[in-house]
Amino acid sequence: MMHGIGVYRHVALLWVFILSFDAYVLFDLWTSRAQTEQQALQLAISYVRLAEEQASASFDRTSILLGQAVILLRPEELRHPESLTAERRRIIEAGLASLQADGRGIVSVAMTDATGLVFANSVGAPPGNSLADREYFQTLRRQNSAAPVISRAVKGRVSNKWGIQVARSLRGPKGEFAGMVVANMGLSEYFLPFYQSLLLAPGSVISLRDMDHRLVVRYPNVEQAMDRALPAEPVDIAFFAGQAEGTYRRVSPVDGVERSIAFLKLPHYPLYAVVGLADRDTFANWQMGLNRAVLFVVLITVGGGLASAVLRRKQLLEREVLVNGDKLALALKAAHAGTWYWDPPSNRLEWSPELVELYRAARPVSTLNDWLACLHPDDRDRAHDVLGQTVARGDTAYRSEYRVPGGDAAGRDRWLASIGSISYDRDGRPVRAVGVTIDITAAKRAEAMLQVARDEALEAKTEAERASLSRSKFLAAASHDLRQPVQSLLLLIEVLKLRLSGTPMQQVTGLMETALDGLRLLLDSLLDISKLDGGFIAPALAEVELGPLLDRLAEEYRVRAAQRGLELRVVPTSLRLMSDATLLERVLRNLLENALRYTPSGKILLGCRRGAAIVRVEVLDTGIGIAPEHHEAVFEEFHQVGNTARDRSQGLGLGLAIVRRLAGLLGGTIHVHSALNKGARFIFAVPKS
Repeated sequence: MMHGIGVYRHVALLWVFILSFDAYVLFDLWTSRAQTEQQALQLAISYVRLAEEQASASFDRTSILLGQAVILLRPEELRHPESLTAERRRIIEAGLASLQADGRGIVSVAMTDATGLVFANSVGAPPGNSLADREYFQTLRRQNSAAPVISRAVKGRVSNKWGIQVARSLRGPKGEFAGMVVANMGLSEYFLPFYQSLLLAPGSVISLRDMDHRLVVRYPNVEQAMDRALPAEPVDIAFFAGQAEGTYRRVSPVDGVERSIAFLKLPHYPLYAVVGLADRDTFANWQMGLNRAVLFVVLITVGGGLASAVLRRKQLLEREVLVNGDKLALALKAAHAGTWYWDPPSNRLEWSPELVELYRAARPVSTLNDWLACLHPDDRDRAHDVLGQTVARGDTAYRSEYRVPGGDAAGRDRWLASIGSISYDRDGRPVRAVGVTIDITAAKRAEAMLQVARDEALEAKTEAERASLSRSKFLAAASHDLRQPVQSLLLLIEVLKLRLSGTPMQQVTGLMETALDGLRLLLDSLLDISKLDGGFIAPALAEVELGPLLDRLAEEYRVRAAQRGLELRVVPTSLRLMSDATLLERVLRNLLENALRYTPSGKILLGCRRGAAIVRVEVLDTGIGIAPEHHEAVFEEFHQVGNTARDRSQGLGLGLAIVRRLAGLLGGTIHVHSALNKGARFIFAVPKS
């Protein structure tokens, strides 16, 4: 009976521990979430200060440039801008264009008269456009100040781009309102690239808003949200209290994402910057920790239930503990390991019997110096330094490897590793250390053998690379030497076709010609691959006009396409780039050959697109298409889709492999968009320079 009560007492204590542990885990999760939320808000504050500084500097610089634009006009021209001659307008617009070039992100600058009619601009648009209905114009006309006015997000009538208008008034000799000069700061030209350069997490948002909470700039850009008011009560409360910055959390009405948000008012302008960091980014690590903690708590709880059942068989467990103790001693002996205890205040060292046998000490070991005396003379200082540095750093984990003299059958030194844990008092002084020492001689010798194997493997790799280069050179030479006899055979077959025309052997000559064409194609492809493998092809860069090149290729392949019932079209272009014309043409030829081969019916389109720093040349067809799992494999050597019989009339599977290598030589890339029975789109992206 008393034994049963004792068992239940142990079970109760176990569950008290488990529930206490669960409560601790939940409390730790709650506090860590609060810390993560605070860290996210602090990070948002750092980013919003960057956004505010960039915006303030941009508006200050633009305001200064607008002030310089005022001096372009003479006093009489301020009163009567309609009397400007064409020459004077050209000079003024040249000055405006120069100021635009000096400003960052300015896409246009315009001047208006007192009625709002534009009489000069930096982009060469005809004068006469009216800005009288613009809110910033009306504000300038009402106020008697030289301070700039910043508009809402508007689409410029001159530049036809979304931007922010920064305007300053033009004043006549008597200070009367004579018009304005206004700069259109493009969102995509300045603000959005800067925000993108901050490399925020994917769910983050940066924006500028006016004091009515209308969106002026937003990254990522959402067209339908531009100039839309997004009320934020925490911002109103902070500004009403005279605070220029603050933080809050909310779900965005634009995309429905919950974010930690920081805001900061621009000191000299009626705008404020906002940065929001998405919870799905900032709490990602915390969520992973939550999942692990929940799993761990479940495991602990399940383990508690199992332990409760085990405790009911306490006596059996005690017997098993005794048995396990014997097994542990046996395991330590079998593993050539032993335990130790070190008391730093007294410098007392205690070894288990297994450890004494492992060191094979000639005399009793009771201090640290006795232990050092057992080590190899070359390792004593290092072992002492490792222990001293561990204690000096206050590390609790200790590990050291060293040699002891002799011991094996051949009299060679043995390697031992000591692994332990050091405890410290409140003042950082070590008070105790416990650990285990194991024999790692076999592991060290295996490492040495592994290093030898690595050296041998590296030597074999180098030899294989030399052999590969020799193979490439041989294939290049052999392919080159065989091309002339094959060409001669093709000429002889042409003669035989004339001689045997109308005879039963005419079909045989056709088959011979097809076979030799396949052999010639194989030799040409092998020669190309060998040259590329051997590094014998180097691009010769020069300016290439894409229009004539595409027209010539289209004219050449249009006949073959028509013979197959296909329509081949080319999109006219005037683009130019720095590249190797010969290699570029070989890339496009292989792509066109591929399109002809795998397009039974329909169309082939050849064209190009302009990018910021690259040109994308594209070949589109309506052929059999390529399954997504083959998109990378088609660029490998001898890989063909839908040609398991290796029909040489469908090519050898080398064309696209050559294309990828040539694209790499030209500094470009090649990839494909395709699906089965939906055609293919090969895109060759090559740098402009």
